[in-house]
Amino acid sequence: MGTNIKKIIKNPLVFFTYVKLFFIYKQTRFQQGFFKMFGRKFTFIDSASFVAMYVDIFINESYKFKADNSSPVIIDCGANIGLSVLYFKTLYPNSIIQAFEPDAKIFKVLEDNCNKFSFKDVTLFNNGVWINNEEVNFLSDGSDGGRIVQYITDKNSNKIKMIRLKELLEKETEIDLLKIDIEGAEVEVLNDCVENFHRVKLLFVEYHSFTNEEQKLDDLLGVLKKAGFRYYINSIGGSSKNYFLNRADNNGFDLQLNIYACR
Repeated sequence: MGTNIKKIIKNPLVFFTYVKLFFIYKQTRFQQGFFKMFGRKFTFIDSASFVAMYVDIFINESYKFKADNSSPVIIDCGANIGLSVLYFKTLYPNSIIQAFEPDAKIFKVLEDNCNKFSFKDVTLFNNGVWINNEEVNFLSDGSDGGRIVQYITDKNSNKIKMIRLKELLEKETEIDLLKIDIEGAEVEVLNDCVENFHRVKLLFVEYHSFTNEEQKLDDLLGVLKKAGFRYYINSIGGSSKNYFLNRADNNGFDLQLNIYACR
């Protein structure tokens, strides 16, 4: 999962954590479970997605950043069950966080996990971020892959309320970190917000490309360039060694990227 094997072997704490994660990974998917973190039971709802997120956030520290103050303002779009919020609060205990999670089931777990740690200056929203304040059709996969769809197709899809991110940014004088992980809606939202990115110091975007949809990576990078950011790109998620034969991973993505933008 991108972590150096020597680091795992040489550090007993990391090794022991990986052992525990291994047994969680082997559990049946899409069932609730618990993982002890900082003396409290942290709830997860899907074993495989939890392990992947934990390794990415707490071991690889993909969201680590250096703030120039002790109370950085963080907007977390796509907070899921709260691992990112917990990491940010571990990194900066006095940080001021607004966290958005549109999936109602996942939001309840996010809320419960945050309540266990009695976080201060954390505001949770059971909404997604979008280009309008409106209701949209939303499809949940029961873990970390919910996204906007054109039609309500089955019991896992419903209407959810969205908040326009552009208007949210306009209310803040300065945002130390803006994290956007919104499963395919990132390009539209970034385009809508480009005039307000002067308020954002650091920007993290997870880019998703679905095999049956137009690729928009060039548009996304163009927005970042227009906003005055430099960017670094890191490939994540499933990959194919024979791309000409098998172009998609199990989630229907043919490309997933972590994009870090700074000035």
